[in-house]
Amino acid sequence: MELLIAAGPRLGLSDVLPATSEPSPVTRHSSLTNQSLPKWSQMPTETPASGTLTKVRVYVTLKHSLLDSAGRTVAGSLQKLGFAELEDVRIGKMIELTLNNFTEERVKAMCDKLLANPVIEDYRFEVVS
Repeated sequence: MELLIAAGPRLGLSDVLPATSEPSPVTRHSSLTNQSLPKWSQMPTETPASGTLTKVRVYVTLKHSLLDSAGRTVAGSLQKLGFAELEDVRIGKMIELTLNNFTEERVKAMCDKLLANPVIEDYRFEVVS
């Protein structure tokens, strides 16, 4: 298969065109529709074996001893937009877990092993329901 590549400083998928008339991977699998994908909004909220599920929110942020460059950028932009009362911004992430058989020890293990990097990040979590 021969490819025709458009010259220019930036190349995207539309710049690389197949020289033959074979269908692209996108059109080859166009028979897949949203109806064949799982509908997450219709997932059950209870499991018969363990009763109700528990929602836990995990908040992960950089340790305060580390420079939060994204937070500084947002703080500078907000101050330029006229929010003079702003003192500091810390950027983080919120992860929502849905668990059956909730235990604090298991959530801590998830955070320590995958959800947060304990060397540079702090985390806390709260049980929502």
